[in-house]
Amino acid sequence: MTMSAACAVTSTEGMTADWHPFEHDFLTRVSSRIVNQVRGVNRVVYDVTSKPPGLLSGSEPNGSNPMIRFLPALILIAAAAPAVARGPAFVGNWAINAKACKERDHDGRLALSLRTARFHESSCKISKVARGRWPGIYYVTSSCAGEGQKWTRRDVYAVRGKGKRLVIVDQDGFALTYVRCR
Repeated sequence: MTMSAACAVTSTEGMTADWHPFEHDFLTRVSSRIVNQVRGVNRVVYDVTSKPPGLLSGSEPNGSNPMIRFLPALILIAAAAPAVARGPAFVGNWAINAKACKERDHDGRLALSLRTARFHESSCKISKVARGRWPGIYYVTSSCAGEGQKWTRRDVYAVRGKGKRLVIVDQDGFALTYVRCR
């Protein structure tokens, strides 16, 4: 019998990559599907190694290429959830208005990835993203630092208007609306 490994990563520049934080239920479904549909596979593992130091190509120091064995697992993950692989709808560049989108150094700009939020002289490391009950709703927890201070945020992100608007409601109920920058 063979163990199969799966790895899904996110990257913005291709030099580094973070593993994708799939929900536990999704990984359970994918694991079960791989074990039941790929002949000879009796165990599935999910690689949570970021690059660097992990190898994104899948090649081993001894010259073997285990990605050939992993290919069925990766195909099943892609088939099982194509929308999840793209990431949450809030990922991208946002600003308080269209004019602010055109000014790179505008105080009202916000850059969101799966792992970080960057805004006026501050940055946050996103530690948890949970999908809400309705489409486009995300519960986001992050640790932030900027302007000599550190704090934790628990926000609700609501993506609206066919992905063109983002409303962020903080834990005190204060809401800010952003437009997507193209």
